[in-house]
This record gives sequence, structure tokens and C-alpha cells, in this order.
Amino acid sequence: MIKRTVLWLAVILLSLRIFGFSSDTGPESDSMSQKITKVVVNVVEKSIPTSAQSESDSEKLFELCHFIVRKTAHFSIYALLAVLTLLLARSYELKMRVSALISASYCLLFAVSDEIHQLFVSGRSGQISDVFIDFCGTLCGIGFVSLICFLWNRRKKSVKDGTE
Repeated sequence: MIKRTVLWLAVILLSLRIFGFSSDTGPESDSMSQKITKVVVNVVEKSIPTSAQSESDSEKLFELCHFIVRKTAHFSIYALLAVLTLLLARSYELKMRVSALISASYCLLFAVSDEIHQLFVSGRSGQISDVFIDFCGTLCGIGFVSLICFLWNRRKKSVKDGTE
């Protein structure tokens, strides 16, 4: 019961956090991701000889890293949401396929509603491509948990059968 309560709380808090990120205006959202991008660019530039970089190259690198940082954030936060919703559904002792379907459905509907929400936030726009990225993260999160459960059950079975 405590595990289920914690999972419910985690799903609700993460959903609220995603909603909060989407409520940031365009400049606020861009500023946050630029801070992360600067760190990434600094690491990348340290691995490239200074004489090989021009100002134009640095700007292109920043734009590429900024795009990757923003899309990776979408992917990873929805992967985490999928893991939590899948674990929550499994806590009700539902079959893995049913749990995965519930998790995928929740995450997809939340991603769509999140992009619609952004249409009403200053400086933001809803993007179908972001829903696609969110859903790819969702599927990877579900796939990760499914793989772990499969391996865990296989190991338990081999221990039970005495084949390990």
C-alpha cells in the first residue's frame, strides 16, 4: 500500500513538474535550457582543439547542442513518467501488457495535452514533433521496465528450477 501511494505521489508530482515546465514563457524556458547547453558546449569545446574552432563554428555548435538538450529533456522526462506509470499500474497486479498500455496511453494523452497547453503560453508553441519525441521516450521507458521484469522473472524461474 505504501509503495502504491509513493508511486501515485511520484506520478502526480512529475506530471505537475512537466506542466510547470510548460507554463514557463518562451524566454524562461529558453534561458533554463541555455544554461544546460552552455555546460554541454564547454565540455564539447574542450575536446576540440581551439585553433580548429571559429566563431561561426561555436555558434553552430551551440545551436546544435541547444536543440539536442531541449529534445533530450522531452525524451527523458517522458521515459521517467512512463516508468513510474507502468510501475504504478503493475502495483495493481495487472498484466504487463495491460500495464504498458495504460502507461503508454497516459503518457501520450499527457504529451498531447501538454503541447495544447503550450499554445496558450506566451512565447511557446505546441509541436507535434515534441509529442512524437515524448512518446518515443515513453516507449523506451516501458521497454526498459519490461526488459528488466522479463530478465528478473527469467532469473527467478531458473533459480526455482535449479538451473542456475
